[in-house]
Amino acid sequence: MSRNAVRLFTVIALACMVLVACKKKPPKMPEPEPPKVEKQEPPAPPPPKCESLDEKCVGAADKRVNIGEHGSFQPPEGWHYAKLENGSVAITEEQDAGIAFAHADGEESEKVFAALSPLLEQMGVTDVTADSFKKMMKKKPVVEDANGQKLNTWDTTCKFKGAAGMMLLAVAPTDGGALVGAVAMKKDAAKDRGGRAREALLSVRSGK
Repeated sequence: MSRNAVRLFTVIALACMVLVACKKKPPKMPEPEPPKVEKQEPPAPPPPKCESLDEKCVGAADKRVNIGEHGSFQPPEGWHYAKLENGSVAITEEQDAGIAFAHADGEESEKVFAALSPLLEQMGVTDVTADSFKKMMKKKPVVEDANGQKLNTWDTTCKFKGAAGMMLLAVAPTDGGALVGAVAMKKDAAKDRGGRAREALLSVRSGK
C-alpha cells in the first residue's frame, strides 16, 4: 500500500471515529425526585358556641348551662339547648317539650312575663299573655325545694307548636331579682317528658 493510500485510510478512520463520537449521546442524568410533602389534616372545627338551637348542642349528664351571669341549670340528657342573649332554652329533638330560664328584675308577673316571653316564643309556646301570667300568679303557688332554694310554681295551659299544651311556671327569688323558668310541652308528651323536665326545672341554681 502506497504512503498516500495509508494517509487517506488514516484520515477516513479518524473522520469516522469523530463522527461516531459526535453521534453518541451523553448518559441521561436521573431526574431529581419531587420533594415529599406530608399530608396535613385540616384543623378541627372550633367547638360550637351553643348560642342557637340550630347548633344542636346536646345536654349531657354532667352538663350545666348558664342562665346569663345569674345562675345555671341542667338540661335533660339528649335535649338540644342554647344560651341566648336573654336566657337559656332546651327542647327535645322531637320538638314536643321544652324548658326555658331567664333572669327577671323582680317577682312581679309583668316582669316575669317580660323576661320569659321571648324564650317561650323561641320554644313555640303561644296562647300566653301578660294578663294570663297576672291571673295565674295571683293564685297561691306550690312551693318546691330546689336543693335548698325556694321555687314558687304555677301550672296553666298553653299551645305548644300549635297543639294543646301545658306549662309549669317557676320563680326563684334572688337578691337581685328572680330566676324565672317555664316547662312547656304538648299534652300527649307529658307522660314521657314530664319527669325529666321537672328534674331540669328543679336543677336551677342561682349565682355563677
